Amino acid sequence: MPLILLAASLGGLALMPESRWFGLVPLLYALCCLAWGIIGAIRTRDAWLLAMGPAAITMHMAWAVGFIRSWLERPLGTATGQQWHPRPEV
Repeated sequence: MPLILLAASLGGLALMPESRWFGLVPLLYALCCLAWGIIGAIRTRDAWLLAMGPAAITMHMAWAVGFIRSWLERPLGTATGQQWHPRPEV
């Protein structure tokens, strides 16, 4: 799902010059995450849960970008069952 959210958000932002309506895609995603944090904070009466919305956006986008990056760095011809470890950062 985070991959779809990243693609939809980037696509919506890229297509905004064609029509402002495309901007609704990333806007609705962000509003849903923020609303989720607000609802969680109200239900538990814990104001710290307001940070849950921005944290969810950050987590989803970071996971999707990290997944794509690791997938692109994978050597060609690596079969699914084979072990592959990314090169360590120096």
